[in-house]
Amino acid sequence: MTETLDRTPAGARVVIDGVDGPLGTRLAELGLLPGAEVEVVQAIPLGGPIVLDREGFLLAIRRDDARSIRVRGSKP
Repeated sequence: MTETLDRTPAGARVVIDGVDGPLGTRLAELGLLPGAEVEVVQAIPLGGPIVLDREGFLLAIRRDDARSIRVRGSKP
């Protein structure tokens, strides 16, 4: 089973494996490319956004969008 970003706990650093669906271009513009390492800073409860750190750049993405990002190497 493939792990997705929406299921990654806060504090974990992961490497992006790929993006499913039409969001690939928009997420690539934000630096979320396959092979990029990100840290999950915070996962807002009750379906809120997920805050990521990509090389010092903080960004928040919708949980539905995070569900389409495949990751590996999760380490809390």
